[in-house]
Amino acid sequence: MTSILAQYQTDISSLREELKRLESKRNDLLLKILEKSPTHEYTSARAPQDLKPIESEWNIEKLYRLSGITFFIPSNPGKYFHLKKKLAYKLIGARIDIFHKGVFLEPHYLIFRVDTILSLYKHTIPSFIDIDLLVRKWLNKDINIFLVLIRKQLLYHTIRSSHIRELEAIFTDFTILCDPSATFVQIKNQKYTINIKREPTQKTSINLDIYSLRSGVSVIYYILFLCISSVFALQNHIALVDNVFYSKNYESCSDNPLIQITHFSGKYYHKELLMEFEMSGSSSVDDKIMITFLFAVHGKMHINQTYDPCVVKIPGLCSISQTPYFLTKGILPLSAEKTNVSEFFFNIPDFEGKVYFYFHSVTTGEEIGCLKTSIVNKQTFRNNIITWVCLGFFGLSAFISFMALSSQSSFSYALLAASHSIPGLLAFWNYFQFLASITMENVVYPTSLIAWASNFSFSLGLVKFFQELIYLFNKFAEKHIHLTLGNAKKQNNNNFTLSNSYQGIQGHLNYLEIANTDAFITSITCFVSAVLGFLIISTIACFITRIIRRNEIFIRRNWINFNLWSILRLLVINIFGISFISIYQLALHDAYQSKILSAFSLLVFVVPILFLSLLHFFRSHFRKLDSEMTAKYWGWLIIEYNSSKQHFYLVFFIYSLCKAILLGLFNFPSKAQTISVTAIESLYLLSILMLFPFESIRACILELLLGTIKTSCLGIIITFSFNISELSRALLGMTVIMISTLGLLTLFIFTLWNFVVVFLLATCKDQINHDAPKTNTLSDRIHNYKQRVFKHKKFGKVFGYDQYLYPQKQYYTYSSQSSNSTLDHSEKYYTKQ
Repeated sequence: MTSILAQYQTDISSLREELKRLESKRNDLLLKILEKSPTHEYTSARAPQDLKPIESEWNIEKLYRLSGITFFIPSNPGKYFHLKKKLAYKLIGARIDIFHKGVFLEPHYLIFRVDTILSLYKHTIPSFIDIDLLVRKWLNKDINIFLVLIRKQLLYHTIRSSHIRELEAIFTDFTILCDPSATFVQIKNQKYTINIKREPTQKTSINLDIYSLRSGVSVIYYILFLCISSVFALQNHIALVDNVFYSKNYESCSDNPLIQITHFSGKYYHKELLMEFEMSGSSSVDDKIMITFLFAVHGKMHINQTYDPCVVKIPGLCSISQTPYFLTKGILPLSAEKTNVSEFFFNIPDFEGKVYFYFHSVTTGEEIGCLKTSIVNKQTFRNNIITWVCLGFFGLSAFISFMALSSQSSFSYALLAASHSIPGLLAFWNYFQFLASITMENVVYPTSLIAWASNFSFSLGLVKFFQELIYLFNKFAEKHIHLTLGNAKKQNNNNFTLSNSYQGIQGHLNYLEIANTDAFITSITCFVSAVLGFLIISTIACFITRIIRRNEIFIRRNWINFNLWSILRLLVINIFGISFISIYQLALHDAYQSKILSAFSLLVFVVPILFLSLLHFFRSHFRKLDSEMTAKYWGWLIIEYNSSKQHFYLVFFIYSLCKAILLGLFNFPSKAQTISVTAIESLYLLSILMLFPFESIRACILELLLGTIKTSCLGIIITFSFNISELSRALLGMTVIMISTLGLLTLFIFTLWNFVVVFLLATCKDQINHDAPKTNTLSDRIHNYKQRVFKHKKFGKVFGYDQYLYPQKQYYTYSSQSSNSTLDHSEKYYTKQ
């Protein structure tokens, strides 16, 4: 035992001596290394390569991969593996890239065998995607659709997975489980279990098992989980948001350019930070050029980058030569560090950014060309559907008044129905004209508000179609009779003047692409066309009435009166539009021909209506002149003021004329103009509140509500006359749109409600015949309903001659045999009551 220990100690001592020797050798070597020079001379090594070509190739490859689906030729497996049998067919591969949140994710590959038909050979697609079904359905029909559908499902899976990761970061106290396809998510803790499942029909179901839902915190969690489920339900829409912005119009921004651009179209991808364009034109210079790209949003410069066309692979501009025509296209990659455009701007409807292309000579450094264009998105408040819906409800309001007046057995019944067929045509048209003129004050407006107001420009006659008719008329008249109206030549839409902002009526006309010198003649043409159309309709209605009623003497005597007073009523409805456009034309520095026409329109249309209003002619003479049949068939344009407040029409006329003068004088100072227009609107609202001029309380309440909305919108527009930021201007514009939409919805709801009420009045009349006990028939129930609606304070009260129309129903025999008017019968009947 002692000998063994001695042997171990001897070995340990020898190992320690060896370790000391090696440590001493290591220290000597370290000293020698430190004494040597740190620099070295490479005699055989090459100089480092320039990385710019490599970076350029890498950027081009990234742009190539941005398309999402690319093809390649796979390597032959025989090069790497020993195959017993060589492949008798060719292979082709497809690569699917997903670009999400600024990062390329791991690509997926599909390898196809190319024979008489395509067949899937290998793939890396996840198993939860039913690729066999897609192969059978699309592979040999349309391979593009086949690959797009696969990429679409992969993209949806990526977005769902991203949402789940966000939930994990938010709900740290919860356990979140999901399946590989991320279509089933379970969120649970000790008290709650939430199951969120995405069905194949793209709907999301939520199953909430709550063991205790007593506290307010539990309710908040429940609402939050419902919001999460809605995100999954709308993930298709979230994934397919269009992030492409398109060029709209263009013009040269250089006085004497050496490069003239005759055609331009472009797309801006704000997620990928790319500007794709195609342009053509002519060049009068031989030189290499540099391109400076500027991008401005709401008057502020956000992107400023300079490119060498040769580096970014734009061969048409790399070295330009003197030529009458050139065509080029290319893509400008934008640097994320130099791009500071807020995401909020791109989400605002009617987004409009200004893009500038400056072309500089490499030799001299001088500017040789400039192009300016607008970049817009597809989300806009301007939509023809809005216009047609408004016109549809306007026509429904006219139809309700006509039906109410023409279907009652008593003239008093008809007037009662008309007094409750509110809103009438005056209320509708006045509100439409307010929405159209809301962007015609002398301030700078956001594009979204201009687009919203353009939906109602028809109420002022500013319809581009009629400008096109004027151009056609000028083309014919200049050739045959040497007479023109407005501008003789048509504007070129592509070169239409671009403004940095939309200010006043000029900005509104700019958006509508109507020349300011053609505004008056376009409006008058539209109005005359409406009057002629009304005359045609009224004539047809007269002849139909003549055929059905066989009342030839009545029609022959009153046809002229029908048309005359109806046209006057059309003038009353459109009094603001005619005055405003005429005054605007008089204030323009234009030819005297248009000024004479505008002055003539003021004398013919406005002055006579002023005298009619002063003499209380319009309402009182209408009742004296026409009989019950006139009210039935032509009273659909009736303006139901209270019989003791007929002078209020003069207030309405002065209010309309003052607004027309203030808006027509476009050189008016902005602050004074906005405050004055708001003050006039407030005074008109105050006059309605003090006088209550309408026949029913409901009509007065509606007018007060609309007046409050109009005053609020004009009050917000006052802030546009101050120096506020463009972001604040855009937000305030959205606020005005939302407030004004409430007025439209109110008009629509009133119209639909009145349609139901007047339909009951028109189709279910009170037929009181025979002595009979009180019953619960449909006729009795409708009678009680009409009595409740037209007498209850909640729905409004009728004054004057209509207040006795719905007394308590009596059950005794009543029948009329004489040939007198139904008005006499109703008076006898209610006197008997």
